[in-house]
Amino acid sequence: MSWNKYQKDNYIDFRFIALMQYMTVCTEGSKEMTRAGTRKTVLSDGSVSEVDIPNQREIFVNGVKVFEIMMLPNLRQNKVLHDRLNQILSKMEKTSQDYKDFIKQYPKQKENASNTYEMEMVKLAQEKLVVLSDLLYHLSYLDESSAHMAPDLEM
Repeated sequence: MSWNKYQKDNYIDFRFIALMQYMTVCTEGSKEMTRAGTRKTVLSDGSVSEVDIPNQREIFVNGVKVFEIMMLPNLRQNKVLHDRLNQILSKMEKTSQDYKDFIKQYPKQKENASNTYEMEMVKLAQEKLVVLSDLLYHLSYLDESSAHMAPDLEM
């Protein structure tokens, strides 16, 4: 299959880019929401090696944020979905401020508070993803008759 299906005047179709980002966010969101850190692993020669573990929570939340930015012009045209997204953004801002205030007051509780804060942000990012999924549906991006599939995913 040729990339020509996804190009117009040598540009890749925005719908294709949006669906690829959506797929990426859904994939990242389906993973275990691990915190950043290191894990020790024993190698075949018996030596121990430390492996860096990325913060899956941040990866997911940031991926949803990028997807939101991509879809913002379309969101602004749908008042209901835009209002829903703004409500979630307000919750995210309040959660961030509450976390900062708590850490100032109880600095020794930072580790536990950080874990709770990160999981709350993941939950709110999932809520944002629901709104963005509704937007894709509303724009007919999820309509199988008009969906664009990556060439290597086509059956």
